[in-house]
Amino acid sequence: MYQVYQEAVQQGFTLWDTAPVYGNGSSEALLGELAADDETIMLSTKFLPTILHTRNALAKSFQKSCHRLKRKQIDIFWIHTANNVEKWTNELIPILEKKQIHMVGVSNHNLDQIKAAKDILDQAGFRLGEVQNHFSLIYKQDEQNGVLDYCLTEGIAYFFLYDFGAGCFNWGLHRTTAFR
Repeated sequence: MYQVYQEAVQQGFTLWDTAPVYGNGSSEALLGELAADDETIMLSTKFLPTILHTRNALAKSFQKSCHRLKRKQIDIFWIHTANNVEKWTNELIPILEKKQIHMVGVSNHNLDQIKAAKDILDQAGFRLGEVQNHFSLIYKQDEQNGVLDYCLTEGIAYFFLYDFGAGCFNWGLHRTTAFR
């Protein structure tokens, strides 16, 4: 794995995305080992509200991610689903105030949820920097629902999720298969 990582870095890959739910934390731990002490590598990880609904769940998840990634700060920290946007976005504020997160992103959010997260962050003096939603050659909903235009207007980076159709281009679509 180290050789693959090193080759990717030599080819210019500097942003690496992971999440605690990828391999039950093992993906973060491996990436933490590979990128240890290399501040030129940007690390991105997520909080998934649907599996952690306890008190201070976001802060606890963030600290565990920092430990596994061997970083005091996370370059991009995502709220990975739109469950209770107000609660989870507000829970980011204390971490942002400690300057432990460089950029905040939301994923799997619709336009109203993106606007709500942005408003909360703006009011606290922070910025929503990224949106990551499902977008591919066969699924272009954010192009029609205003999300892409909003991100462009507001200077919010847009990351494609499932940009290769979650494997549809590898195994093909059967005529009875509906990709949703």
